Amino acid sequence: MIASIAFGLTHVVELIEWIFEFSALHSCLNTMAMIVSISSYRKAIWDMFKCKKETEVAPVVNLINAKKH
Repeated sequence: MIASIAFGLTHVVELIEWIFEFSALHSCLNTMAMIVSISSYRKAIWDMFKCKKETEVAPVVNLINAKKH
């Protein structure tokens, strides 16, 4: 309110809402900038979401029907 009187601002409520929304997004934007700019973080995120094309399957031995030597 003081700023609206001192500087003649007319849309103070909209300005305060915009500042609040920007401050709420501040940490998200910092995180995105960190992931984009630091290669080790970028690689960690990529590896976390990367799908493997081939899965490794260990052979299963059926001990009940296995031939005894």
